Amino acid sequence: MIDSSRRDVAWTSLSEPEADRLLKDFTEHAQRAFAFLDSLGFELTRVEGPVQQWRSAETQLRVWMKPQPNGTFLNANLALRPLKYADDPLGRRYDCHPLALAKELKGELDNNDALRYVAHRAFQLNHDGGQFVPFKPESIDRLARILREEFMPFLLNEGGALDRLAAQVGERGRVRAVEYRMRGIRPRAEEAFKSKRWQDVIDRYEPVQKHLKRSERMKLEYAQRKLEEEGR
Repeated sequence: MIDSSRRDVAWTSLSEPEADRLLKDFTEHAQRAFAFLDSLGFELTRVEGPVQQWRSAETQLRVWMKPQPNGTFLNANLALRPLKYADDPLGRRYDCHPLALAKELKGELDNNDALRYVAHRAFQLNHDGGQFVPFKPESIDRLARILREEFMPFLLNEGGALDRLAAQVGERGRVRAVEYRMRGIRPRAEEAFKSKRWQDVIDRYEPVQKHLKRSERMKLEYAQRKLEEEGR
């Protein structure tokens, strides 16, 4: 069942009628550009504001329109995800965007070359910072063409290609999430250790023991011993 509800238009500086027109144009053109998905066993399952979603037996594809941080340009983008992660609470961690797809497909590309290969500006939807409507449908056409002509093995998950890439992307996302969490824990645990607040050290380090460095594990063990010695 397709959800055709419209989100709050505050994501652009457009008036509500202009935003409605832009969303309508984007939705209609994206569905035409990606119509080839029908013959590949994909079904359009979601149309919600600037987001459209298709699913096959193995793959979920999302195509969306997103304002850039400066608020003057809109870009189109897409992400592929193995269907087994579609309803996972952390499913977005497994999203494979054009940059990851290009680097996997063209293994010789470094980050800069891959960025040039699928530069977001190539999918820019508006003509300049002050003109959101009419937008540039050729960018959506190019995004669909790259998916069809370059990234078909991932779209169809041929030989588990998307499964393998998503696992790598997901692992990188997990590592980043752990590092982000540890950046908040380490300074507080270190300050507690220097202040000899052993229980605070234990409270902060014990829940994340498997992510601790050797020196941090030693500090945790030391705090545990000191707490036992103090009879607490």
